[in-house]
Order: sequence, then C-alpha cells, then structure tokens
Amino acid sequence: MHSPSAKGARIVPRAALVVLLSWLLPVHSGAQTPDTSAVHDAERGTLQVTGQGNVSVPPDQVQVALAVETEAPTASEAGQENARRMQEVMDALRGDEPPGLRLETYGYQLQPRYAPTRGVQGEEPRIVGYRALHHLRVTVNDPDAAGRLIDLGIDAGANRVAGLRFQLQDPDPPREAALREATRRARRQAEVLAEALEVTLGPPEEVTMDAPEARPFQDFGAAVRLEATATPIEAGDQTVTATVRVRYRISPHP
Repeated sequence: MHSPSAKGARIVPRAALVVLLSWLLPVHSGAQTPDTSAVHDAERGTLQVTGQGNVSVPPDQVQVALAVETEAPTASEAGQENARRMQEVMDALRGDEPPGLRLETYGYQLQPRYAPTRGVQGEEPRIVGYRALHHLRVTVNDPDAAGRLIDLGIDAGANRVAGLRFQLQDPDPPREAALREATRRARRQAEVLAEALEVTLGPPEEVTMDAPEARPFQDFGAAVRLEATATPIEAGDQTVTATVRVRYRISPHP
C-alpha cells in the first residue's frame, strides 16, 4: 500500500497510464537491402556482388522506462512528493533482486500548471499548481522479468511506462555471424556467375560492408492502454543483419 501523500499533492490516476513502447527502439530505414545483387563490368574485368546475412537470436536483456508524475499546489510539494514516490519505486525494484539490475534516473521536469484563459484582453496567466515528472530507466539481464518489473513499478507509485526495449548484452557474436553469412553468400553468388559467364574468378579487389544492424523484435508505433492487472510481455528474437559488397577480378578462361 502507498503511504499517505504530502498535503495537497496528488498522483496522476492509474487509469491514465499510457505505455509508449516505441521508446529506445532502434531506428532503421524502411528500404530493405536486397539479399543479393551483382554488377558485371566487362571493360574493367570485374564482377561486383552483394550478399546479406541474417542471424536471429533471443534477447538476453530488457530495458523498461518508468516515470512518476505528481501534481500539487506548490512547486515544493510537487517535487517532494515526486522524490518520495520515485524512491519507493526504486526500493521496490531493488527488493525484487532481478539479475544485473541497473537503475538510472533522467528527464526530471518541474513545471507550473495554468488555469484556462477566458480570452480577455490583457488577462495574465494564473498558476493553479505544479507538475513534477521524473523518469527511471530499469535494465535487467532477464527478458522474462519485463512484465513483473512494470507491475512492481506501478504498484510502488510509478504512473507512466514510457518505453520498453529488448536487446543483447553482447551484440558482437551475432554481428560477426551475420557478416560471415553475408560474405559466404556473396562468394557463392560470384562463383555461380563466373561459371555462367565462363570466366575465371580471381581474388577480391575491394570489400565494403554496411554496419551490422540489430532489428527490434517488434515495433509499437502507437500508444496502448495498460489495463491488465498483470502485464504479459513476450520477448521475440532479434534479427541482426549485415550486408557485404565484394568486387572480384575476373579473367577469361585460359
């Protein structure tokens, strides 16, 4: 149960909770790189091929962004109540002892609230209260704990879920695997084309690659209402994609 609020302060009601699940998700272009492509330059005696590698792996880390929003007649009351509530949220999360727990606060705001104006010329805005907003980023090494962390935070006093992201603690192994797969596909394509063109495939002259990209397992573009008592969240696989372009020297068969 929550302890009594500071005099005059109030908490934004739970019914107003909104989950913005697009926070922190990686942004990538909608245009997809083709799986393979090739360019044959007969004059230069080269063959350029493109290969793409995709590796899907389950995430082993989750980040949840919670927030506490409070309102009160004075700035001091709004700030004090917000600080108390945020401390209760952090204590509740620490008490659960999830593996690899990291807590980071960010994005603190304290702003006045104004009464609606009546459109009278020369009317001065009138402050009717203050709103404090403070965000908390929660990181744990257990994707299955996402729903539990959200529920713990809400029960302890958080009244916003500002974002959710599943990710990898060490993205290098799947990135390297994706690069190997992309290079293998490019080489195989070059071999097939060289055979069809009746030329000899020489060593690579130039190799370029796009930075391996981890695509989110899902992308929530719209806000949704949080209505369930227990929050069910399922982590899907993340796909790491790498694209490699290789230019090979070719020559006629001896």
